[in-house]
Amino acid sequence: MDVLTRGIQDGVPWCMLFADDIVIIKETRVVVNVTLERWRYILESNGLRVSRSKTEYLWCNFSNLPNGEGVYVLMADQVLPPKDNFRLSNGFFMNKLRVAPIAEKVREGRLRWFGNIRRRRIATPVRRVEDLVVSGSRRRGRPRRIWDDLLTLDLRALNLSADMTSYRRSWRRRIRVAD
Repeated sequence: MDVLTRGIQDGVPWCMLFADDIVIIKETRVVVNVTLERWRYILESNGLRVSRSKTEYLWCNFSNLPNGEGVYVLMADQVLPPKDNFRLSNGFFMNKLRVAPIAEKVREGRLRWFGNIRRRRIATPVRRVEDLVVSGSRRRGRPRRIWDDLLTLDLRALNLSADMTSYRRSWRRRIRVAD
């Protein structure tokens, strides 16, 4: 299908091909109708069938511009039903845009800070705080997750130990998340 429609495809995110779905993003319904007709003609003239009963559209007016009231989205003179929402996975977009998951980036920042602290002398104030024990009343319910618990989970997830922080360049390479 990529080869058949190469001449009419726009770049991501304006046109995206999924396994058996096509996402087309346009400014107005009139332009959507023209684009849909071009897609339908190309696909059907090459022997593919476009299901008019399964084709839907989602309309979002982000610009608050008039979008042609009374203009319907059509495919071969058949009015297409509107949809309230679509479920698209974040994984596709993160992969396409080459963005790492936020949880991994937060972990990277936490471990970068941890390495920075561990490379300092023991006498510095930030290192002396490590051994402080705070006493007092505990809040009701499940205990809150503390810094040490998060670090333990992060180190275990990446198969690292606290001793590895001594060599800054090596440490940064091990905790780095690809963007």
